[in-house]
Amino acid sequence: MCVLLLLVVQGCAAVHYMDDQVTGNWYLREDLHEEGACEFEARVAEHPDSSVTQYYLGRFLLALDRPEQAKDHLREAVRLNPDSAQYRYWLGVAHWALDDSENERKAYEQALELDPDYISARVYLGHNLMDSGDTRGALTQYNLVLSQAPGQPDALYNKAAALTILGEDYQAVQAWKTYLGYYPEGSMAREAALNLNRSGNFSYRTQVIGVRQMVLEWITFETGTAVLSEQALPNLDAVGSVMASNQRFQLTINSFKEGNQDLAQARAQSVRNYILENHAEVSPDRILIEAHGRAERISVGNKTFALGESIVFHTTQ
Repeated sequence: MCVLLLLVVQGCAAVHYMDDQVTGNWYLREDLHEEGACEFEARVAEHPDSSVTQYYLGRFLLALDRPEQAKDHLREAVRLNPDSAQYRYWLGVAHWALDDSENERKAYEQALELDPDYISARVYLGHNLMDSGDTRGALTQYNLVLSQAPGQPDALYNKAAALTILGEDYQAVQAWKTYLGYYPEGSMAREAALNLNRSGNFSYRTQVIGVRQMVLEWITFETGTAVLSEQALPNLDAVGSVMASNQRFQLTINSFKEGNQDLAQARAQSVRNYILENHAEVSPDRILIEAHGRAERISVGNKTFALGESIVFHTTQ
């Protein structure tokens, strides 16, 4: 009879745990943070010794920008279940929200002691070290993340930023290019391209096409010719797609080739022909060309660079 009663109690506890998990995850997934907080405040009142109810209440309070209260519940979740790396990680996030860098770092380190493969904890440990001025330590953490998840965006971006701060210019350039190879769109991509350009590397640069700021890879040709390389085609297709979807602007293709205006002209024509041939919605009168037998001069910050050859797009509304 005692054994049967124990099994019933354990079964009820398991059902309660699973119900909390399902309910908590649903509220988080649906971004119903206020409703989730109300629900789990009631559950915590009923089951104060449940680590999972304490955890979810802490998560909802954190999402509602109430980090002091969130910290208390997440700390209680850790006390009740000290072997949970997840609980320690989110306690670290609460400390971050409270600008408590030391305890934030301790929480991430404790999470990683429990689970060395916890990528989010390692990424945030890297951020914490970076913010604290330990750039080399942060770089170590980002490299560890990338050994597990080569495309992790925060680690890729911040690895490049760390290398830039450390003055390791060659490695920084490679890291910025790697980031842009994975993530060529958005504000972070534009910032990454700008950091690349500041170093004098223009393998990626931001260009305005219509009303869009697009990070485009260097438009390349077969050596000494006007034959477009395969690498250039996806970028030209992206330009053509924007032109097709927005008919209200003209595009000028500026082609620079130091000492060879004829080749500059032929290259501009190749770019124009490719866009027109592959994007029938773009009318020929919308694409103009200008050829220059000189280097392009481009200023980035307080530096000016001369590019012996380049393709640059200019928009006219």
